[in-house]
Amino acid sequence: MSETRTDDLLLQHIRRFARYNRWANTRLYDACAKLSPEEYYAARPSFFGSIHATLNHILVADTIWFCRFTGKPTSHIKALNQILHEDFAGLRAARAAKARRSSPSATGSMLRRCNRPLPTPISAARLSAIPCCRP
Repeated sequence: MSETRTDDLLLQHIRRFARYNRWANTRLYDACAKLSPEEYYAARPSFFGSIHATLNHILVADTIWFCRFTGKPTSHIKALNQILHEDFAGLRAARAAKARRSSPSATGSMLRRCNRPLPTPISAARLSAIPCCRP
């Protein structure tokens, strides 16, 4: 298969995932918008402890991946359980902004960056330094 054909297929794949990510997050945020603040912030028996903390984690993870795709640093991300936004409205606005920057039409430049080697994997020592990743 030619390199151009491979790039076209990869670009289609990335765009499909970008569309799916936007669709899934829209549904998730629409459902969460129907919750009362008490339900939304309530302590839950989950890894991140609440719906709000889980949505923040998803945005943190998406930010890390987006930065890897674009080659930009993630210096503002300090931990996988970092709370980027204290309220639902701010979090939803940040999610919408992230969706616009990673829209299917914006994926061409990401593809060019994806064709370079991935950064060195995180070592166990570095991973254990992130509070939520400690054993």
